[in-house]
Amino acid sequence: MTQALRPLLVMIGAGLIAVGMSACGDDGDSNEPAADTTGATDTGALDDTAPDTTTPVDTTAANGCTTTGFVPVAEDAAAAFGAFRYLAQDTLGAPVSVVTFELVEGLGADGPGTYDIVDDNFADCGNCLTISQNCDENLSNCEKAFLAQSGTLEITSWGDSGSTFAGTLSNAVFYEATFGDDLTSTIVDGGDTWCLDSYSFSAVVQ
Repeated sequence: MTQALRPLLVMIGAGLIAVGMSACGDDGDSNEPAADTTGATDTGALDDTAPDTTTPVDTTAANGCTTTGFVPVAEDAAAAFGAFRYLAQDTLGAPVSVVTFELVEGLGADGPGTYDIVDDNFADCGNCLTISQNCDENLSNCEKAFLAQSGTLEITSWGDSGSTFAGTLSNAVFYEATFGDDLTSTIVDGGDTWCLDSYSFSAVVQ
């Protein structure tokens, strides 16, 4: 495939993720994700007020990450345009944040296994993992974008249409980035970071 076929980050598969949105529907507050109770023990670095039970959670003072964690309420996966893509969204409403894996044919993961995420530029990466923050209902016009520069992607299940794409992303750090028309990414100097210490994913391949 040529790099020109790869979509820009702002076009992060609205067609794919819409499958999950329409299947799940949007009935307001009942779709809010459950509170994440698996966080690190409070060491006194944070204040004593009750934590925000929505996701993502700001834990800058605790571990140096601006934002940490992601709880998906809809997940989709499919192959298209020379890459396999997985998308997950944290709400069925807006603003919505989206995790995207883009596994480029011939360059990235091609089956179950363990893969290191390295600090490649988005224009050259094989396993391209991004987070788009606070997007509109069409998964565009996002407030910020983040590109993974480290981590371990373990894929435990992956097959043809109808199978399950599943696994875990561990110790991943996403850095705030901008993306040019040629897909070149630039890490924002002094920008935010989004950390996923252990993110489990599971989606039926379309």
